[in-house]
Amino acid sequence: MAKRFAYVSFGVLCLVTVHEMEAKDARAGWNADGQIWGTTAFGGGAHLVIASSGEGWSHQPFGAWTRHEELDLPVPVTQVKFVEGAGDPGNFLLVTKDDSVWWFFETGWHQSEPFPGGPVSLGAQSWGETKANFR
Repeated sequence: MAKRFAYVSFGVLCLVTVHEMEAKDARAGWNADGQIWGTTAFGGGAHLVIASSGEGWSHQPFGAWTRHEELDLPVPVTQVKFVEGAGDPGNFLLVTKDDSVWWFFETGWHQSEPFPGGPVSLGAQSWGETKANFR
C-alpha cells in the first residue's frame, strides 16, 4: 500500500511540476517587441501611436496613417515610463524612468521643472562650504 501511495504522490508531483513549468514558459515566451510601442488619445478621435523606434504617428478612425516628426519622443523609448494624452487635443505628457517629465504642446516637446521631492542635481560642495552657508 505504501508503494502505491508513493507512486500516486510522485505522479501528482510530476503533474504539478509540468503544469508550473508550462505556465512560466508561456509567460516567458511572450515577446512584447514589435513595431508599435504605445498609443494614447490624440484628439478628434485620432490616436498618437509611438513606434518602437520612437517615431510619432497619428491614425484617424477608418483613415490613413500620418507621420508627425514633431511628435518623435525626446528620449529613447527604453527610457520612457509612460506617455499619456494631457486633456487637450495635441497635448501629451511623458515621464521617463528617472522621473523627468516632458510635455508636448503645439510646437514640440518641453522638459518640465523637477518633480517636487524628486532627485535634484546639485553641484559638489565641501563640508567647509556647507558649514559656511549656515553661519
